[in-house]
Amino acid sequence: MLISGYTANAQCTFTGDLNFTTQAQLDAWSPPCSQITVTGFVNVQGSTITDISKLQNIVQVGSYLQLKSISPIVTSISSLSNITSVGGTLVIRDCDGLTSIAPLGGLTSLGGAIIIRDNLNLTSLNGLGNLINPPLTGGITIYNNTALSDISAINYGIINGLLEINSNPALTSLGTLSSITNITGLLKITLNNSLANINDLTGLTSVGGNVEITSNNALTSISGLSSLTSAGGSLYVRTNPLLSNLTGLDNLTSLGAGAAIDVKDNTILKSLCGLNALVASGNFTTYVVTGNGYNPLLSNFPTACQDLTNTTNYKSFEFLSYPNPVNNQLNICIDREATYALSNLSGQKVMVGSLTNGENSINASNITTGMYILEISDLFGLKYSAKILKE
Repeated sequence: MLISGYTANAQCTFTGDLNFTTQAQLDAWSPPCSQITVTGFVNVQGSTITDISKLQNIVQVGSYLQLKSISPIVTSISSLSNITSVGGTLVIRDCDGLTSIAPLGGLTSLGGAIIIRDNLNLTSLNGLGNLINPPLTGGITIYNNTALSDISAINYGIINGLLEINSNPALTSLGTLSSITNITGLLKITLNNSLANINDLTGLTSVGGNVEITSNNALTSISGLSSLTSAGGSLYVRTNPLLSNLTGLDNLTSLGAGAAIDVKDNTILKSLCGLNALVASGNFTTYVVTGNGYNPLLSNFPTACQDLTNTTNYKSFEFLSYPNPVNNQLNICIDREATYALSNLSGQKVMVGSLTNGENSINASNITTGMYILEISDLFGLKYSAKILKE
């Protein structure tokens, strides 16, 4: 019995790939039965594609499934609601008419990665929450989705590959991702300008690559990383202007071979207490801490820590530097641990170092004659400066 050209209730296998780059190609295709298993890939790509209803009989895809750069006239992917299995990567890219991918809710098995990127009006990842076999390779990339505000559906236990959440300006939180325990690749959370916290990764214990938390303009807390104990790469926390402390990294004690602690340009970051265990472990090669509200040298990293964001801890400090003018030795007396920088009038730093509580002597014999600015910063990020003349 034929219904609209389809064999009712029949199952069949389409051997090969389905590659549609124009609407004319889709219109010319005659689905062979009502439940089709495609052994190869299914690629639907092209701005002339306005109707994907002929895909409604596909139930399994052997390789990747991609929807890319189709016409914004396509506002629904209900034609994909019968797909239960994709053997390769799932790509939804540059489909500006889509607000939802919920029709993918029948998908339970995925052999490759998830890539959701450059979708102007997509608001949620609902539809990806029923994967019994989540991405087996490649990981998850959520990139540049302008309206995306809910990614809770990717709450899988293990992510085999990277987890990249990048440039999603409407994303204010990660939702409910507490079931994620392990990411075998890198963790990258960057350029999400409304993301206030990452409190929802509380189950995450290990990352196989780098941990990169960078350029999130609204980020105030990374406490959701509190269960993280190891990373196979480096730690990068950079350019998060509202991040004041690193609470959440307290249990991180191991980085990869040759890895770096790289904490830079977080303007108001004054508490590095979250790094205490990692610094004490010595399981890193490079230490770069600069451009923050507080920037201790590794040799001067505080071993006993308190919450420096508590305003009751802010106390002005006293110091005395002499002689002035200085010839060979500059003496600095101070009532606490601190760091110093001596800069010429062009702003170039010619000497940097650490200071201990009490009297400190600095060898100034190798700097040239002229006027310098001595800047001293304490544990709380308070700074004082004085002019020093070198004879």
